[in-house]
Amino acid sequence: MPPGSPRSSRTACSPSTCPRIRTANPRPSRSRSRRRRPRVPGDSGREVAFCPVQPTLASMKAWVWTGLAVLTIAAVATGCAATRAGYATAPHAVVRRDGAFEIRDYPPLQLAQTSMDRGENGGFMRLFDFISGKNEAGEKIAMTTPVFMERAPGGETGSMAFVLPEGKSRPPSPSRTNVWIREVAAGRFAAHRFPAPRPDAVRETAATGALREWLSKEGLQAVGDPVFAYFDPPWIPRWFRRNEVMLRLRDSAGTAR
Repeated sequence: MPPGSPRSSRTACSPSTCPRIRTANPRPSRSRSRRRRPRVPGDSGREVAFCPVQPTLASMKAWVWTGLAVLTIAAVATGCAATRAGYATAPHAVVRRDGAFEIRDYPPLQLAQTSMDRGENGGFMRLFDFISGKNEAGEKIAMTTPVFMERAPGGETGSMAFVLPEGKSRPPSPSRTNVWIREVAAGRFAAHRFPAPRPDAVRETAATGALREWLSKEGLQAVGDPVFAYFDPPWIPRWFRRNEVMLRLRDSAGTAR
């Protein structure tokens, strides 16, 4: 190496440890007295030492961080699935699926419902108290998914409801006047899944528009106001949440199914 030349960052290796490759255009020998190896017909190459570049610390760190990111995403997705699996879901049968859109048949459902005049938190806690035993019978009721929400025009007020478990034909009477039991008739519904970090009137309006557009394209008609279904607790990241808007469908006779 000439004096003053920068040192190579490659790791030095000896002829006994480095793999050998052949070059296409060999450099002519400078010494005629040097012993030459036997020639093979059609082979004009010579052997040179090749030392692979060793991985740098920066590249190793990049691989480590990438691996940690993948593991974190997988863990969060698994946690979301496990959270939902811990609760019974409102029974239904999927009739048709088209990407983020579904047509479903629901049996009659019983709901514990309350108003949402002061936002979602107050309504949720009233319903949670009801299923936790603050009812006329002092009976605890299992939590289910989803939490249904209906909004009045403008999105400031509305109602929230918990689905009562299957087989709960005679639920206990609420001990508070602002909680009541309601039965929803069986029917066919269209549903559209959409991402949202939390209940949000703007995203709900956009999702409702997308569902109505899809129904129009499919030649289906909806009746009534949209119902929004939220399946996950607040700590679930936005892109792993399951949020839906649902519309009841009309049948061919023009009546609600």
